[in-house]
Amino acid sequence: MNTTQNITEYDEGDEWYYAIDALQTAVGILLFLLTETGNIVTIVAVVKYRSLQKPQYFFIPSLATTDALLGIAGALLLVQVKSWYNARITFRIYTRNRACMYS
Repeated sequence: MNTTQNITEYDEGDEWYYAIDALQTAVGILLFLLTETGNIVTIVAVVKYRSLQKPQYFFIPSLATTDALLGIAGALLLVQVKSWYNARITFRIYTRNRACMYS
């Protein structure tokens, strides 16, 4: 975004960046929900059905539990990184606008 003499105009491609970022976020959320739902269904199926409660099937719920916990941790990390990145971009735009107003 360029600011010249109190007229704000957007750089070419800013709209595409925000549209792609929103699409990427939506796809990430959908994949996260799909993965977590699959893991929960797997864990519930093993707990519910007696035929799956044999020692040879113990590995399945342990993998599903690990995948669920790692998915939650990854989602939290992604949210933190995205918020940090957006705050940095906002600060850069603010300081650039302040510099243009005083020059």
